[in-house]
Parts: sequence; structure tokens; C-alpha cells
Amino acid sequence: MNITIDDVDVVMRSTGVDYPDARQALLETDGNVEAAVRALTMPRKDLYAGKDNGADVVNEFLEKAKSLLRTASVYHLVIRRRENLLVNIPVLVAVIILCVGLAAAPWMVIAGIIALFGFSCKIRIVRGRDF
Repeated sequence: MNITIDDVDVVMRSTGVDYPDARQALLETDGNVEAAVRALTMPRKDLYAGKDNGADVVNEFLEKAKSLLRTASVYHLVIRRRENLLVNIPVLVAVIILCVGLAAAPWMVIAGIIALFGFSCKIRIVRGRDF
């Protein structure tokens, strides 16, 4: 098998790959330039998701995210002290507030959580409006 720099150059120009990839393709195809170009331009299966292209993976991820958002908006975080309702917000909003609070002022979030327990507040996650 004799691979010349001209063969590598033809594969590189035809496919847009760099030198090591073009050379490797030629080695795998026993120096056949046409087969190397075909091998490099064929659509490949996604190694992680087993999908034909990235669009399928993105669409599947977006569908799962939408489903999670719909589910998260159904559940509510309810905080009560004795019989008084203090907070009733969707869990998704609570998670966003917690993340922003932890990023901006983590000490304030920790103090708030300690205060909830110090004042004997009950924290529940309920489905829908069953509070």
C-alpha cells in the first residue's frame, strides 16, 4: 500500500478534513482515494444516542424538557405556618428562585431556610391546587 501526499491532498480537498483524518481514511481503505472520500462523507450514526443526525437528538431533548416543564408546573411548593398559608408557588419557580438566590446571596438563602425551620413552618410539595 503506497499512500502519497497527493492522495492525502485530494482527500483533504474533497472532504475538508485535516491531514491526520485524511491519512487515516486512506490507511483504512488501503490507499483507495475514492473509498476514503466516500467513507469520510457518509453520514455517521451518533455514537451516544444512536440517531441518524444531531437534529433527532435535539428534538428528543426538547420534547423531554417540555414534558419536564409541564410536570414541574403542576406541582406546587406550599409553605405554611400553623394554619396560615405563607407561600404557594410552582416548583419550577421555586427552583429558579433558589438557584438565583444561591448565586447572588447564598447566605441569605441559608438564613431563610433556617428561619423556616426555626418558626416551625411546614414545607410541602403538592400536586395541583391540593393545599
